Amino acid sequence: MTSQRPERPEPFDAFETRLATRVTRHADRGVRPIDAGHIAHEAAATGRGSGVARRAGAGAGFLGRLGWLVAGAALAAGLIGGASWAGSHGLLGAAPTPSPTLVAVVPTEAPSVEPSTAPTTAPVTAPPTVAPILACALADLAARVTAWDGAAGNRIGTVVLTNTGAVACKLQAIERPQLVDGAGTVLIDGDDPSHPGSVEIAAGARVTTEVDDANYCGPAAVAPVSVAFVFSNGDRLVAAAKSPTDMSGLPDCLGPGGPGLVQMHPWAP
Repeated sequence: MTSQRPERPEPFDAFETRLATRVTRHADRGVRPIDAGHIAHEAAATGRGSGVARRAGAGAGFLGRLGWLVAGAALAAGLIGGASWAGSHGLLGAAPTPSPTLVAVVPTEAPSVEPSTAPTTAPVTAPPTVAPILACALADLAARVTAWDGAAGNRIGTVVLTNTGAVACKLQAIERPQLVDGAGTVLIDGDDPSHPGSVEIAAGARVTTEVDDANYCGPAAVAPVSVAFVFSNGDRLVAAAKSPTDMSGLPDCLGPGGPGLVQMHPWAP
């Protein structure tokens, strides 16, 4: 019997090429590189070297070669998977990914705050002292008769008083009125008020009153006729006459034996 030399592996055919491509795709993901072409070629050669495959003819050879190609692919996949598992577990020299280290965090106690010993009640602030309103000074007052009305037996004069001072002041609501002439003679003297009350006059403000007089039977008066006010402290304020020659405030004599009459209404804004 003549011994036959082992046949040389045939060149790669289409099946071997596809198998090699798949093995290469999987091998790229492994840890260790493998020869995908070698694995595919050996699988094909082993299939071709089988006597059973040669005797079975072309059809049997095709099936046998396909089976060995599949077997080779399975073997390569198994090698790649095993290499991947070994690499992930550190058996191929690659260090496994360290597990995260748990660090215990101990809460820090907040510093204790000592209660304040300061008093909690707010200090009481005394209200500002308000200067009392003083009585009006005679130098800060100015009065003027602005009109006379009424019949011949009774005259009613309107008088306006102004606070010319820089601060408010206080005045009695009713003073003792007098009817006077241009020579300063008191023609009729009024009575002191019993319950005058008071009125405040702001700086620059004005108040008004009406003065009634009647029954003057005395000597002839000197123009002009006006009104004066006597304060409780004795000061006396003479209002300026309506005009330098005005005599319309002098009433007629209704009875020589009767007294004259003069009185005022309270000051009002």
